[in-house]
Amino acid sequence: MRRRILLAVMLVLAALAQTTFARRGALLSATPNLLLCVTVSAALLYGKKSGLVTGFFAGLFLDIFYGGILGYYALLHMLAGYVCGRMTKVFFEENVLIPMVSVFAEDTAIGILIYISRFFLRGRIHFFGYLIRVIVPEAMWSAVFMIVVYRLVLAGHRLIERLERIGRRRSWLKG
Repeated sequence: MRRRILLAVMLVLAALAQTTFARRGALLSATPNLLLCVTVSAALLYGKKSGLVTGFFAGLFLDIFYGGILGYYALLHMLAGYVCGRMTKVFFEENVLIPMVSVFAEDTAIGILIYISRFFLRGRIHFFGYLIRVIVPEAMWSAVFMIVVYRLVLAGHRLIERLERIGRRRSWLKG
């Protein structure tokens, strides 16, 4: 239950930051996808199920704030959460490089899928311009901000584990 609350709070904070502060501080005409950072963090720490659920709500926030079709970003972020959640068994919590590479790869893949579904199918075939001007800068900023987001989620994760350990000790002493 505590993990769900942690992830819900992180999603709301990321959505608020992404819609307010990140849009004003756009560098290289790109902003980080903070909701994807929370999704990848949850998937790497808790597994594919948490990645799916967190990705759904993160994508739903994006659909509400930016999307035209309800559920489009939710589906893309669910897929990203599931794919990253498959790496849980080969992942060490202290290593921040894997979350950075994962969010870069997932953001690039989502950007390519958005390009195909929104631009290419309508006859706009300037893929390399879109790749260089939009997809790669956004993926780079997401990877940089992933360091901060992952550290925050990891700190909350460790606090929850510590509280659960203390609760187990107390229940053992009472019985």
